[in-house]
Order: sequence, then C-alpha cells, then structure tokens
Amino acid sequence: MTEPRAARYEWHRRRSALMPYRVLDVLLLSSDYDAFVLEEDGPLGDRIFRRYTELSLSAPPRITHTSDAERALELLGQRRFDLVVTVPRIGEFDVARLAPRLRAKAPRVPIVVLVFDESDGAIAASAGHVLPFFWTGSATSLIAAIKLVEDHANVDHDTRVAGVRVLLVVEDGVRAYSSLLAQLYPELLAQASSLIAEGYSDYHRITSLCARPKIVLARSYDEGLARFYRHRDYLSAVLTDIRLPSGAALAPDAGLELARRVREAQPDLPLLIESAETSRRGEAERLGAWFLDKDARDFRGELRGFLRERLGFGEFVFRLPTGEEVGRARDLFAMEELLLTVDDASLVFHGQKNDFSTWLMARGMFELAEQLRPRTVGDFSSVDALRAELIRIVAEARRREEEGVVTELSAHATGPATRFGRVGSGSVGGKGRGIAFVGAMLARYDLVRRFPGLEIRIPKTVILGTELIEPVTEHLARQRLDGASDAEITQLALAVPLSAATRAALASAKERLHGPLAVRSSSAHEDSRFHPFAGVFATYMLPNNHPSATVRELELEHAIKAVAASAFQRRARAAAAGVLAPGERGMAVIVQRIVGRRFGDRYYPFLSGVLESFNFYPAGGQSSHDGVACVALGLGHEVVGGGLAVRFCPASPDSSVEYPDARAYLETTQTELVALDLSRPRVDFSRAPDSSLTRVSLADAERDGVLGLAASVYSADDDVLRDGLEARGPRVVTFRNLLRYRSLPFCDALATLGFQLRQTMGEEVELELALDLPSLGVPGWATGDADPALLAKIRASVPRLYVLQLRPMSGRNLARDAPLHARLDSHELDRREILCASDRALGHGTIEDVADLVEVTATRLEPHLTSALVVALRERSSFLAAEQRPFLLVGPGRFGSADPHLGIGVDFADISGARVIVELPLAERRVEPSQGSHFFRNVTAARTGYVTVEDREGSFFDRSYGERLAAEGRAVAEGPGWRHVRLTAPLAIELDARRGTALILKPPPAAPLSRPFGGSATPRRCAP
Repeated sequence: MTEPRAARYEWHRRRSALMPYRVLDVLLLSSDYDAFVLEEDGPLGDRIFRRYTELSLSAPPRITHTSDAERALELLGQRRFDLVVTVPRIGEFDVARLAPRLRAKAPRVPIVVLVFDESDGAIAASAGHVLPFFWTGSATSLIAAIKLVEDHANVDHDTRVAGVRVLLVVEDGVRAYSSLLAQLYPELLAQASSLIAEGYSDYHRITSLCARPKIVLARSYDEGLARFYRHRDYLSAVLTDIRLPSGAALAPDAGLELARRVREAQPDLPLLIESAETSRRGEAERLGAWFLDKDARDFRGELRGFLRERLGFGEFVFRLPTGEEVGRARDLFAMEELLLTVDDASLVFHGQKNDFSTWLMARGMFELAEQLRPRTVGDFSSVDALRAELIRIVAEARRREEEGVVTELSAHATGPATRFGRVGSGSVGGKGRGIAFVGAMLARYDLVRRFPGLEIRIPKTVILGTELIEPVTEHLARQRLDGASDAEITQLALAVPLSAATRAALASAKERLHGPLAVRSSSAHEDSRFHPFAGVFATYMLPNNHPSATVRELELEHAIKAVAASAFQRRARAAAAGVLAPGERGMAVIVQRIVGRRFGDRYYPFLSGVLESFNFYPAGGQSSHDGVACVALGLGHEVVGGGLAVRFCPASPDSSVEYPDARAYLETTQTELVALDLSRPRVDFSRAPDSSLTRVSLADAERDGVLGLAASVYSADDDVLRDGLEARGPRVVTFRNLLRYRSLPFCDALATLGFQLRQTMGEEVELELALDLPSLGVPGWATGDADPALLAKIRASVPRLYVLQLRPMSGRNLARDAPLHARLDSHELDRREILCASDRALGHGTIEDVADLVEVTATRLEPHLTSALVVALRERSSFLAAEQRPFLLVGPGRFGSADPHLGIGVDFADISGARVIVELPLAERRVEPSQGSHFFRNVTAARTGYVTVEDREGSFFDRSYGERLAAEGRAVAEGPGWRHVRLTAPLAIELDARRGTALILKPPPAAPLSRPFGGSATPRRCAP
C-alpha cells in the first residue's frame, strides 16, 4: 500500500525545522591580518563557501572585525552576535582578562579563542568558559570551531525533532581535538554535499545539509560518559583518546574504560580509539574498535576509511565474503538497481553486518534505517525475501527524497585574469595568504603608485588550492617512506596522475602566466607565527621556454608534483616532527611569474632581498622599529640562504654603516649572483630544486649592464670606495645609487611598506621582495644606441618593486616577563666562571636544563669540512633528541649559510634540539648574524636563544672549556672539527631581551648532577 502523500512530506517539514541556532553574525577581535586570513582564505573561499550553504544559500556568516578590545565591548552592547572569536592577546589585553568583560556584556554568546601556539593554550584555559581552538591560518579549523558551537546548541533539538545522528568525540588536547575536528567536519559536509550534487531544489539542499550528523565534544572521561548516556539513542559512533582526565587527574586508561562502558550498553555501536601509543592497538581491537594512530602517515585517509566502512559514508561497495568487489552504488537509484541483480552471497554478507541500515543512516534516512537495524538475516524466509524488503525500503527512501523536488543544472564560468588568481578548491596555504594580503593592502592604502617613479606590485600569481594537490599528497601519505631518498619520493609523486579538473585548472593558469615561472609551496602551516617552515619545502624555477607547448605543460605538472613531494622529504619530516599533527600537512601550490629580465641565457632581477620591520641589531642611532633590509643582486637565494648581502635601514640608509672601513666592505662584498639558466629548457627533477639555477660572476653582471647601477670600485691606494665603474679596481656591491643618492624612492617605499603592513598585521613582519628595472637587458640602453621605439617604450615604463612573500615575525609582541636571576651579572663574576658573554643576543629568560655542549672546534671553514660537519651535527642533534636532552650549539661563522665559506649550512630542523646557538668569529673574515635568512627566521620563531660573539671587549667564549672537559673524559663523541661533551651539571644561561645580552655560566667544577635532564621534562624556550 502506498504511503499517503502527506506522510511523505512530513519528513521534509521536520528537516526544515532543524538547526534553529545558527552562527550568522561573528564578532572577530584580532589583528587586521588575522581578519584578512579568515575572510579571504576562509568563509569566502570556494570550498568553504559551498560548505556554508548549510547556513544559508547565498552567504557565509557575516564577520564584524575590530582590532580594539574596547570597541569590541561597545559593539557587544549595541548589536546581537552569535559568536565571539578572539585571539590570546589583543594589544595590552590577554583573553584571561578580557573574557569576563566580554561575557558580562553578552552572557549567552559563546567565545572561541584561536590558539596559535601550545603556550597560548594555558592563557586560553585560564579564561574559563571559552572554547580554545588551535588555528594556524587554515579556515577549515575556524569552520570546525563554528560548527562545533552550532552542534552543541542544536543537538538536543535536532535529535528530538528528526532523530538526527550524533558523533561523540572525547579528547582533551586542544591541538588534538582541533586537528581531528578540522578533518572530520569536511568529511561530514562532503558526505552531505555528495547526496545533493545530483540536482534538486534550493529547499532540498538546505534541509538535507541540516540533517547531517552533529558532533559533540567532551574533554574528559566523566563528561564523555555523561554525553554518551544523554545521546545514546542517536549515536552513530564514539571517537575517543585513551588518556583522558578523570576526576582531577589524567588517567592513562580512561578512554578504554569509556569504550568498555559503551560496548556494554550498545554492542554494535561503531567505536574509534585514537592514540599515539600504538602498543595499545590490541586492547582497542579486542573491544571491537577501529584503532587510529595519531602519528599515522595517512591519518586523514584512515579516518575516512572508518567513516566509510563503519558509518556508511561514500559509495556502497558490494563485496562477496571473500572481499571481492561485485558492484558500487553511488546513490539511492543505483542502489535500487543493483539490489535487483547482485549476488545472493553479497546480500547476506552485508545484511549480517547491518551495512544497509548504516548506509541509509548516513544519508539521513533515519526512520527507514531504524526499520532495518533490529532485523537479522535470519528473520527472512529466504534471500529473495531479504532482497525484496531491501528494494522496498530503498525505493521508499528514493521516493521520499524525490517527492516535490525539481532538479536544476549548473554552469561554470570563469572571471577575468587578475594579478592574483586562484583555481581549485581548498586552502591557499600560508604563503598564498600572505601574497593575497599584500595585494589587498596595496589597493586599500593606495600604495601601488604612492611613490613617483616606482610602482609597488605583487607578481602575477596563480594558486592551486589544496584539494587539487590532494591526490599527490594522499598517495604519498599512504606510502612507507622512512628509507626512501628525496629523489625516490619525488619520482613516486611524478607517477601520480593529475585529475582532469587539475589539468583544466593548469590550462587556465597557463593562460595567465608567460615567461619564466616559479612554482612554490604554500603549505597550510607555512609562514605561520611559531612554526614558519621557512625554506623547508621546495621551490622550482622553470625556464618555460621549450618550443613545445606540450613539454612546457608537462614541466609545470612535474614541478607541482615535486613541490607536493617536498612535504614528505627528509628536511620537511625533520621540521614537522613533534610540531604538526597528522593531517595538518595540506599543500597548496603557487605558480608565479619570476621577476626579472633576460640577459642572453640568464634571467634575473636587478635585486632581491628581505625587509624586516624589526631590526634585531640596530646600529648607530637607529631604532629597532625602523626595520632592516638585506638585498643582493639577482635572485633572492643569496639572501635567504644566508649569503653575502647589503644590509641597511630603510629609514636612514645613509647611516647604515656596518663596517669600519672600505676594505671591510671589499672583504664581505657579494662576488656572484644567482640567475635562472635559460639554456636548459627542461628541469631535471631527479636533482635538487635549485638545479635550474646558475651562478653569475660580477664580471658577467657588468657585461650585462647591471653592475653599473649597483657597484662601487675599491681604491687600494687610499682605501676608499669610488662611485661608478670608471675607475680600475675590484668591484664592490653597495647599491649606493639607491641608498645614498636615492635614484629611486626605493628606501621610502620599503619604510612605508614595513610600517603599513606591521600596523595591519598587528605584529612585526618580514617581506621577500625584488626590484625590476625596465632598462636592464636591453642592448644599447646605456649608450643610447637601442632602437628608438624601444627606447621610448622603456622611458615610458616605470621600475617596479615586487613583494613576493609576506610572513609574520613571531615573538616581538611577547611580554618580557620571564624571570631573570640578578646574580647573573658579568660585572660581579670572576671571568673564569663565565663560558660566554655577549651584548648581541636574542631571546629572553633563564634556561637551566642544558648540560650538553656540541661545539664545532674548527676555526677555519673549507667546503669539504662544512659538508661533513652538516652531517655530524644532524646526527648528534638526532641522538640528543632521542634522549630528550637539549644542548648548547657553538660554532664559527653563520649557521644555516648556503655559502660554505661563511658558516655551516645546516637546516634549522637539523639542529632544532639546540636550546641556544652561539656563533663565533671566523678567523679569516667578518661575518654578520644571519638576519634575513630562512635559518634566522626559523630560529627566532622557535624561540631558540641566538648569541653572536665578536672580537672585542666584553664579548667572548671560552674555547678551552670543552677541551678541558674532553681531557677529563667528559667527551661523549667527537670527530674531525667537532666535539660533544657532557657537563657535570646544567649551565646557567640568561638572555635579556631588554639589553640584548647573553651570559652563560659554567657549572661549579665539583657539582654533581643536581637533577635528571630530559626525560619527561618539558623543553623550555625563550622569547626572542
């Protein structure tokens, strides 16, 4: 008998009543930069926008932003908001002080605190009655926080009205539950979206999305158990950690006990137990639970597997008892068709496991699923009777879905080309956000043409969203890569075929970009405040000049895959260890026009470099907040790799004197530049990412017509630098045309950029930049012999300053409140007690858990020695990390430098266990600290102490100390040019950021080990 029409409509009416509480108005209290990230890469992004059709057909929540705490309180008194989102610190306020005032103004409005770093978690927790959520800039995490707030508000109503299902997540770690929910919600929303992608009306879309399962978070065993009994009639699954708070303590088995209680009450309820303790897998599986390793290579893939196999997400895969696949049903219509013909054995196999009711439940067919769930295969007289009942229920489900629904068609449109384009769904990643933010700020503050004779731009850029890159990253995540070389990992990535959608997106990108291309990483965490991963992932420079369009397209595809592969290579794995949770390694890819000009078979810009709005080492009368720039001829590898560059203060470039005399400039001048090699149209992806680059001598740069605008000549007769290249003598790169004679408003532009972006981001910033001069590379330009029409075109062109990248400089806004021991004053101490003293140091606080000294004993560096030292230091750091022993690292020159004559080129990840780094003078040359390099950026972001020792009074390191300890038998290991010794007690290390000083005291000679080092002790960092 056919069900009455009114009864079939009843289900839709109940759906329309779901989710009465929705977050439609959000008050965001944060810096301008954080607001931009949320608006540009978050709710308004393609993928997030589609997901927000759950809230309304046309728009995501409206975000009202303020960076002023008092203004936020005023707004709460004037308007109704559904949610307040803030950050741990706003100006002089932290959330512990601010939250009570916000709650007093709006007692019922939830407050979400976006936590950027683990150290901020304590601040958020001290506020009380707020939801801390770990956020690295990915909008998905913000969406997850908003959805969680909505779900908690709606769960009782929606289960009562329509029987909506509930997923219970029991986890106490802020980072752990934030990461899990940020991956779980997209899966729920993707499941809901897949059910309505076939057409149907707007009304049907909204009501279907509202019927998705609700997530409830419990942060302790007791709360989890209470939530289980509260929602037990509607639960689809329980996901729990093993270690959970129970009462007032952390119980190591509380999650397993919760799972036992759940299993006793509901034997067939899907259970997922997540833990980094893989030894507990057996205990979980004995409870019939799916075990998920928190450190799994493919965490998201395994989570998706649980949702599909245990909760019925995705296609229904018909299998025989042997596991052989015999059919797939994407939707209800396909399911009905397959049920007519599928093998009897497959029907019985799935019927015995309740797979049909689970699949219907995942599609919101709660009533029909409940009709099937209590029945067993044995309740039917025959397999034919089982088949007939399944067909009847699925047909009824399909009729309910289609009743009164009008299907619709959609068309895809493309917009006009812009300087910043985005193709594909997903996040644009950290680096992409920075570029987009700069573009928006240049327009907002009218900076493009602010300075006569110089334009400020971002390069033409196209970003491929993370979802386009997922096939590559997910394939690699499933592989065992521990023993694979970087080249082998790259080859694995190159073998992954790109989807038709990605290839179409690349075709669109190629239409916007011509000439040499940079293919850069933009991982979800790249350029974040506390873990920037600067220089960790690959960048490939493509000549893009092969005569075959097919080859050019293939080169671009390979570069994109190779960039994605770099997230799984040794350097990235080392940098991410202990920092990123599984599933937090999403990768977007940036394709960007390289700034520069062609010079024969070489391509490079006039100069590239880095601008930092905060100068850690101000000279003369300069202020730290005047900032500092480091620039070099050619591509920026020389600067970010810690090579030789010109350093100056944009606010006072005339007084930026670093060296005492002209000869010191000669000894530290740039001697060659980095360029793209156009003579090789194809890139060898089996080699390092920089294999397409070449080094160019200053003599070649002079023949290119570039050096005349950048160099001076050193006169040995009177020890002076002479401007211009007319005189004979060694060339010295000084950029005096720009810095002293102001041939362009270059310094003014840099000073304004630093100030404006610092203001809008609410913290200090770092920019990578390049300057392009239209006259360069044009034959006959300098002599006036060029083609007249070309000369006229060049004269009409304007030099352009390009901002290539923007990132926050972490730590400059942190309070200097770490305790200092007054006794650590070098004026009151015997020098024999002091291991190191310096007045050029970064970091703040007292460190008392370092009892290992790793010292580079060589005073002169040669390339063969530095390469061996890189390996030795990497292995020594890994050894100490396994023992959980932080160490003091000491060595000559500039750590992290790509130039083996300037220092030891370790990646920061190679020596990240160092609590403090001390750089000593080189015997043969003066070397400045590595400010502006990727290594320096990672050091300051990790809040590692960074000390520079110079050859002058009051700055020293006792080199004989390690030798004496080694003679006493305290050497743990040593090799050519290095030594590791273990002290009898911890060093007393004090860093004072107010004065920029460092003092390291030796332990008393006869002192015993006062306490264990490492073990479970929490590593301490200092604020830079």
